Amino acid sequence: MAAFDSALVEGSAAKAAVELSASVVKMLVAFQALAAARVEECSAFGGSDRTAAEWLGRTTGMAVGEANALLGAARRLGELPTAGAAFRAGHLSPAQAKEVASGATADPSAEAELVSLARKGDLSRLRDRSRDVRNNARG
Repeated sequence: MAAFDSALVEGSAAKAAVELSASVVKMLVAFQALAAARVEECSAFGGSDRTAAEWLGRTTGMAVGEANALLGAARRLGELPTAGAAFRAGHLSPAQAKEVASGATADPSAEAELVSLARKGDLSRLRDRSRDVRNNARG
């Protein structure tokens, strides 16, 4: 990265690089989240951290609330095969994974629809639909 000069890259190549790196980053976050959920499950975080979310936040530099949400999504995605596979494949961002997991946990029949909506990339629409799914599941 130290030698990368974006001014030397054609626009279309830069666009392709951003799209590829976005998928790789999503896969790495999924890997990190699933591994961190296992750390939590085994209480392997230890040290001065009282929770796995505190440990994950300190380790990654993310806010504890964000770490807690990511851990929760990773746990729920373990029970949702379609969403879990999409997360591991790098098709869902952490925010998308949280919304899909939240809605599909409330109503598993909505899982495929929520994953499909997430893959279209409109987080606002996904949040609205996930909220609707949760509200409808409550009755």
